Formats: sequence, structure tokens, C-alpha cells
Amino acid sequence: MSDKKTRYDYGFAPTGAGTKVHFGDSGVAHEVEFWTSTPEGSIPGKPGWGHPNNQFVHDPVSADMAVAIKMANLAKISQDLPQVEIKGIVCEPSPESSHYDLFFFVTGLDAAVVTQIKV
Repeated sequence: MSDKKTRYDYGFAPTGAGTKVHFGDSGVAHEVEFWTSTPEGSIPGKPGWGHPNNQFVHDPVSADMAVAIKMANLAKISQDLPQVEIKGIVCEPSPESSHYDLFFFVTGLDAAVVTQIKV
């Protein structure tokens, strides 16, 4: 039985490296990174799991849309990863209006987990 901070990465590399185990804060960061890179509906058997950001791809870049993205991500990550304590999410439109930067601040991590939504 593993503790709640042990995470497994089942992504098999072309070299056949097998399963990687992430412990402690590295495991939590990996879990959030995996969630932010997995669109909702892309995991067989778990169609509701993953980030909700694909629904925002064709919307205009604006501060109001950034708030909607932030709220949707907070609600969804809390549902999908209840064991991860989110301290906050910041969503900022890029200066060139080509994407949003999302910063996930997680309890126990010194740095934010960062992802982008291209539009």
C-alpha cells in the first residue's frame, strides 16, 4: 500500500523504461502536470477526467475569459484530484493574445505547475 504522496507514471518510453515512481512533492507535481496535459475525455474508461480547457480554444482572449478558465480549472481539478490541495490558480492572457498561461499553486510545492492554453 502506498502513501498518498506516491504517484506512478505508467507512460512507457520507446526505450521500454517501464514504470517510474514519483515520491513526495515530486509525485504531487507530476500528478498535476499529468492532469494539465490530459484533455477531458481522452482517457478510456474515465471520460470525465482531465482538464476542461478544450472548450475555451475558440473564444477570444480576454480578462473575462481568463476568469472563466480559472474557475473551470479550479472546479475540475478539485473533482479529479481531491487528494491534491490547490492553494490558488492564476490565469493570464498572453501579451500577444495567442494563449493563456495557467499557474497552479499546490500546497507543499515551492514552485507553481505551469501550463498554456493555445487559442
